[in-house]
Parts: sequence; structure tokens; C-alpha cells
Amino acid sequence: MRRLGPIALLAISLFVTGVKADLKIPPLNGPPLPPPATPPQVPKDGAGLIAFFKHRTPSAADTQRITAAIRRLGDDNFKVRKEAMVALVRCGVVALPFLRKAQDNDDAEIAARAGEIIGQIEKENDPARVTAAAQAVARLKPTGAVEPLLAYLPYTRDNATEDAVQSALKALAVRNGKPEPSLLRALADPSPARRAAAGEALVVGGPAAVRKDVARLLQDADLQVRLKVANAFVAVKDKAGVPVLIDLMGLLPREQLWRIEETLMHLAGNKAPRLTLGDNAPAKVRGAWAAWWRDHRDKIDLARLDQPSALLGYTLLVLRGSPRSFAGAVTEIAKDGTTRWQISDLDYPMDAQVIGNDRVLIAEYRGQKVTERDLKGKVLWQKAVDMPTGCQRLANGNTFIVSRLLLVEVDRKGREVFSYRPPNYLVVAARKMRNGQIAVVATDGSYRRLDARGKEVKSFPVGRLYTVGVSFDVLPSGHVVVPDYRGNRVVEFDGDGKMVWQAEARRPTSVMRLPNGNTLVASRAPREVMEIDRKGKEVWRHAVKGYLIKASRR
Repeated sequence: MRRLGPIALLAISLFVTGVKADLKIPPLNGPPLPPPATPPQVPKDGAGLIAFFKHRTPSAADTQRITAAIRRLGDDNFKVRKEAMVALVRCGVVALPFLRKAQDNDDAEIAARAGEIIGQIEKENDPARVTAAAQAVARLKPTGAVEPLLAYLPYTRDNATEDAVQSALKALAVRNGKPEPSLLRALADPSPARRAAAGEALVVGGPAAVRKDVARLLQDADLQVRLKVANAFVAVKDKAGVPVLIDLMGLLPREQLWRIEETLMHLAGNKAPRLTLGDNAPAKVRGAWAAWWRDHRDKIDLARLDQPSALLGYTLLVLRGSPRSFAGAVTEIAKDGTTRWQISDLDYPMDAQVIGNDRVLIAEYRGQKVTERDLKGKVLWQKAVDMPTGCQRLANGNTFIVSRLLLVEVDRKGREVFSYRPPNYLVVAARKMRNGQIAVVATDGSYRRLDARGKEVKSFPVGRLYTVGVSFDVLPSGHVVVPDYRGNRVVEFDGDGKMVWQAEARRPTSVMRLPNGNTLVASRAPREVMEIDRKGKEVWRHAVKGYLIKASRR
């Protein structure tokens, strides 16, 4: 017989004893905690949006009472435990950060009950609603919204909500032509998260003159503040952030250094030091980059970085109806899993890429063609190809097409401007990089990098991937991320083939490294796409109907 959890036992107890939902809870440390009052929809006016975020931010009194209630979850007296659980459930979303922390409590009773209560509260706490509210704030720019957003920021539950709140702060960085006063005050806030958020918002969203006020955070005592603000300076092409990033290479944990190395590699180009984090101690690599900066800082133009803009959060899925059916579709979903648009009746689609705002490039394997369509499926351009497995629209407007035996680039009129036929292997997947080189994964389990003429310049083993409908990612640093289907994992190799990172994933066939450092993974069994962080922890998941081939995000 299945054992009932604490919340279920509590519900039965209340029912048997005739206790109703409006039970008068004895005060734990002051007045009773407020009941949850999550609005059913995102407010549409400024005042409502401000109240929305205030409702989710615990006051000092809330913090004291919630902490006291969590301690009582481990009390020997059942009645005390019951009262604490009811009080925390009624407290609602403001208790969630404290309850998540309590899940790591040394007291197993407290940890277990915290998990049960989180499950109860989160029925009312949809992260997509918080993201939508932050986006509405960015659009409406209500007066007085900055302080509630800053207060709420440390309590965001995932990267998506944090990014949405940060984007809203950037949109509010200027008021009446001057830097937002609340953000200027927050540069000295006791909370590192708020200092960093205020600094990033002012650097990215404020006038250039305000950067001198933010620059002191580049030497902040908190390393994460330095990192976030330095990245903000680099994002606006201000050199002040570069030496800070180099310095942090010897101070931050190794798992946070790869993004710094990618930024520096992208900036340095062919002048980059030969030392990489894959083979050397971070302090040694920092020294190499410090020497590079001394030699080249006066000549460096940060406009070369061309950093990717923030993603919209839309996930593109390439699907077949079932393993036995070749009919398929390309569909795009929002963060909450709702369908934005779908193109159906495709003949075994293998790859797709959204172009601009309203077009999509699709490779149909059995249909033997690559087409450019509008979001209703109308064909605007097409090129006949023998069983294409991949397609990529390049910056010059040409289209790079992948098949088993041939890599080809065609112009807008369909004329071939480049072709390459592998001499002794079959292609699983390939993509053309910004520098003109071509990255290839072959059926023999090798990764091969070709120059612009097709000459092989590098190769190393990455394992045998699933042979049909695979995508991998090449990072600006030259690292390669691949889906190891048989090994049930995703793996990152440095430019010389040394494994530098891996994470578990069931039967992966498609990977994409996101700007926030997470990795998007598509799996065929189970049929789902998920986002994992650098520690391999799942932060988002979406199950699909049909046979999932690939997933990407924009």
C-alpha cells in the first residue's frame, strides 16, 4: 500500500476532525501568516503589476515567521508540526525560497515536509506567469516598478524568470532622460544580486555617462557581481570589462570560466593564446590572457564580438508523427509549452531554422528538397537536394545544405558556389562557421574541421552518434558539444578533442548551448526536450507528441 505524504495525512486529519479551511492558526511569531493570493492572470495595468511582484517578495516580518515555521516542521509534537505546515501552505509563494533551502536541511523530517509543501504551493506558482508579468513591466514602464523588481530578484526560481526581471530593469534604466534613481541607490545595496542587477541594467540600458558610477562594481567584494557587471561592459563594447574578466579566470570556479574563455577567444581571433582551460590550470591560462591584453588592448575593437542578443525563449521542434510514419511537422513552442505556430504535412523533415521573424528553412529527407516557407507553410523558395539531412541560412544570404555524401552551398538563385564530397566517410551532421570553416561529425565517430576549401585541418573522436537527424554545437572557443546517444549523455570537447564537460541525458540526438550557459537537449526516448545547467540539473522540460528529431531555441 502506498504511504501517504505529510500533506495528505494533514488533509485527512483536518477532514476527520471537522477542521475547515478557515482554521484560526495560532500565531507562530506575531500575527498569522497571510493566505496565498496568487492572481489567476497577469495584471494588465502598472499598479497591478507592481502589486504582483510585491506579493511574491517576503518582508522582514515574513522572513522571521517563515523561518520559525520551518523550524517547527521538525518538532516532536504532531500538532505543532501540523500548525506549521498549514501556516506555510497559507503563506504561499513568498515561502518558496526558504522551503527550497530547507530541502537540504540535516533534519530529514524538515527536508521531507518542505518538499511536500513546495509541491502544494507551486500548484499556484506558474513561472511563466512571472515571466509574462516582467515582460509587461518592460513594455508599460510603470513608475515605481524598479524597487519591487529589485526586491523580488533574489527570489526568482529559474534562469528564465531571472532573465525576464533583468530585462525589465534594463527597460526602466532611464527616467525623464536621466538614470533611474532607484537603480543608482541599488549599486550600494547589501544584496549582491541586487547590486549586480542594478549595475547591468544601468550599463546596458542607461546613458554612457552613468558607467563611471557603475565602474566601482568591477572591484566589488563579491566575485559574481564583478562577473555580471564586467560582462555588461563588454556587451556594450566598453573595454573596462575585459581585464576584469581575465582577472576572474584565476578566482572563479572552473565551471564558470568557459564563458569567459569563449568571450576572450572570440575577441582575440587568431591572436589568442595557445593555452586553454582544457589542458592547463586556470591561473596559468589567466597569465597568458593577461599578457595578450598587455600586447593588444590598444588595438582591440570590441565591435568584433558581435555577441548574440538575448533569446526570445521560443523552442523549435522538428517532429515525425511516429517511428513508423514519415509524415512530419515543424513547430515552435513558447516557454510554457503552448504552440506558437506549426507547419504540417512535411515529408520526413530532418532540420529547420527560423529566419527573421516570419520564415523558416526546412530540410525534407524523403521530400528531397530544402524549402523556405512562411509560418503558414507557403513555399517561398526551394532547392532540390538528394536526401538532405541539414540546412543552414548563412549571413551572406546563401544556404548551406548537408546530405550523407555531399556538403553544398547555394546562392539565392540555387546556384552552387561551393561543394564538397567526403572522400572516405559519410556525414552525420555538419555546419558552416562564421570564419568559413566547416564542422563535420561523421558516421565513424569522428569530428572533423575543414577549412573554407574543404581541406581537413583537425580531427578527433567524439563517439558514435545516432546516425539520422542529429545536431551538435560548435562554440566560439572552438569547443564542440555532441549528443552521445549510446552513452546517455551530452559531452563537450575542447578544440583538441579533450573532454571538458559531460552531463547525463537519456538517448540524446540534438544539443544546443544557450547564451545563459545552459544546454538544450532533445531526446528520442523519452520523447522530450529539456534544458540543463552546467551541473547537469534540469531547469526546463517539455514532452512532445510524436517522434522528436531536433530542437533549437531562438
